Amino acid sequence: MTSSLSSCTISFRDLPKHRPLFCDFLDSFSRVSQFYSADPRNESFFPQIAQTISRQTYPREALMRILDAQNREWGAGARVMENIEKLGEPTSLAVLTGQQAGLFGGPLYTVYKAMGTVHLAHRLEKTLGRPVIPLFWVEGDDHDFAEVSSCRIIGKNNEVRTLTYVPSSSMPQVPIHRISFESSISDLFLEMEAQLMETEFKGPVLAELRSCYKEGATFVQAFARWMAKLFEPFGLVLIDPTQAPMKELAAPVYVRLLEESAGISQDLRETSSRLETLGYTPQIGKGLEATHLFKTNGQRAPIVREHDGFGTRGDLRIFSPSELAESIREGPSNFSPSVVTRPIVQDSLFPTIAYVGGPGEISYFGQLRPLYERFRLPMPVVVPRPSLTLVEDRIGKILSHYELSLSDLFCGPEPLGTRIIKAQFPEEMECQFQVLEQGLQEALTSLEESVKTLDPVLVQSLGSLRGRLLHQCGQFKEQVTRALKKKNEIQRQHVAKLCNHLAPLGQFQERTLSAVHFLAKYGRWIGSFLFEKTDREPWKHHLLLLGEK
Repeated sequence: MTSSLSSCTISFRDLPKHRPLFCDFLDSFSRVSQFYSADPRNESFFPQIAQTISRQTYPREALMRILDAQNREWGAGARVMENIEKLGEPTSLAVLTGQQAGLFGGPLYTVYKAMGTVHLAHRLEKTLGRPVIPLFWVEGDDHDFAEVSSCRIIGKNNEVRTLTYVPSSSMPQVPIHRISFESSISDLFLEMEAQLMETEFKGPVLAELRSCYKEGATFVQAFARWMAKLFEPFGLVLIDPTQAPMKELAAPVYVRLLEESAGISQDLRETSSRLETLGYTPQIGKGLEATHLFKTNGQRAPIVREHDGFGTRGDLRIFSPSELAESIREGPSNFSPSVVTRPIVQDSLFPTIAYVGGPGEISYFGQLRPLYERFRLPMPVVVPRPSLTLVEDRIGKILSHYELSLSDLFCGPEPLGTRIIKAQFPEEMECQFQVLEQGLQEALTSLEESVKTLDPVLVQSLGSLRGRLLHQCGQFKEQVTRALKKKNEIQRQHVAKLCNHLAPLGQFQERTLSAVHFLAKYGRWIGSFLFEKTDREPWKHHLLLLGEK
């Protein structure tokens, strides 16, 4: 690391927490090509997939009506409405991504996924000479409330602050699209306002956020309104798949998923075995009884195969296949796909040429190719989303000063601080400890020669003494290290600041911090800056110095 930090790229193999399947997908695609439709680096595949999509039929007119109504409700701009119109053209294609409707827009990578989708749609439209629409699937059927109920920012004291929305009553297993904000949402805004540093942008940004996240709005409504504001200039079309008209369109796909559930499980099991043979850990388990469909009756529960029918866990009633199929047709709003079958639903409805996904999604897409073949659907090209760590100037200077890399920060401030102290251990004192340990070893070895002729049992006792003395020397050295660490309080603060800003809670910044933190500090400029910078190769992680050209 030089004394002056600049933006750079980092291989995912040099960063923690990434699966080998994802890393090979990025830079050794031939190893995993059997599991995917195409290498996203090779753009010659896109025209072939576009031709295959042209031979499919999609409910374009119905989708246009539904998306027009949804996006108007969320305050979409003219470019969004133009893109919805394009969806009606028989040659149009879609680039799709999606994410759960997280509190205050969710973590940063939600924004990066959306930006990557817009960029890819623009590039493909130019390359293929046909309309390509960027779509964002707002996932609201999910019932993991803990995953969407919190937002993290950096407070005024440079510590990670977690803001959590807690409803007045517990809502286990309830789909998040059915959860509305209560008046207590205003308390979170007060807490956020107190934690964010004062800037000229803070007030306007929080005012916009308040207009979306307010009492009575559902998680999906609030999220969609906020995303519509953020992406108004870029033409991103949002989709709420939980609304009744979308469910009605999806109902035939749900029925087909039910009919094919045994085959789907077999496909997943066989693909998992092939992955394991190659040394990969499958993202999706091998449960044979799962249908990968959910039924909601107050709470969302997985539908499983039981005997000659289907049931939900905790419900004694068993449905015959025909009964459950009829139930889906009569009330599709009570049914939803799993993370496994959601892509099949999406790509049955939309002419999807590419899906922009994160590392986990790319890993589970590696198990879905047989499902696309079973449903005779073109499998989209899976393209990695942009991956960034944003480095503010003052943070970059600290990172350079200590000659640290991003990977160094994931162990956390305490272990990293100790490591730096040890590296800076006074050379003279280090030599003194080495002399002490060497002298002990030599003296004990000499003593061993003297006592072993006297009584062999004493040699064993001497060995125990050697261990105790060396252990005590090591403990004393640790005490000295702690004393040095305590003395250098500024260094401790620097290390904590680095970890909190760049690897908060030991995780990637993009998976932890909210975009609100940066918007409130830098204003709308940060959105335009990031949009420009996310149009770069997604095959590596980008360490991005804010303000750098």
